[in-house]
Amino acid sequence: FWALCRLLTKVTTYEEVQQLSARGDAKNVDLHVGDIYGYDETAPGYNKLGLSPDIIASSLGKVAIQEEIPELRCEDIVRSLMFMIANNISQVAYLIAQLHNVERIIFSGGFLADNMYLLSRFSHALNFWSAGKSQALFLRHDGYLGALGAMLYKKHKTKTQPVTVIHT
Repeated sequence: FWALCRLLTKVTTYEEVQQLSARGDAKNVDLHVGDIYGYDETAPGYNKLGLSPDIIASSLGKVAIQEEIPELRCEDIVRSLMFMIANNISQVAYLIAQLHNVERIIFSGGFLADNMYLLSRFSHALNFWSAGKSQALFLRHDGYLGALGAMLYKKHKTKTQPVTVIHT
């Protein structure tokens, strides 16, 4: 995600990405079902498709169908990329959860840090893919999960000494 943002927008910090995403409107660059079939939900095709005209058909799709690439706003590109990545991660997480019969999925990591838009996108996407059967959960203080995983891995590998966690 970060590399795509840098390539497409020339931003230099992740803070800039978050600021841009807050101002962006992905509708300016994403192709929606309504852009293809029209925005009249009473049209016969919508009943057959079972889709809303507001559902994204293709992230950055409006850019792809133009003969000439229009002038694009960096914030719109970043917002679209965030949605695309969040949607993809949510779908894969849902499919893996289905394989293991899990309904609650925990998301964590720097990509989500302090970004309410992303948290809502993950929740919305997971709700969509699971038809409301799965729940997205997010950790507030996930900065030490890697260390915790390493500690548990070491404990599992050695199985000789108990591991003590010291909080300071």
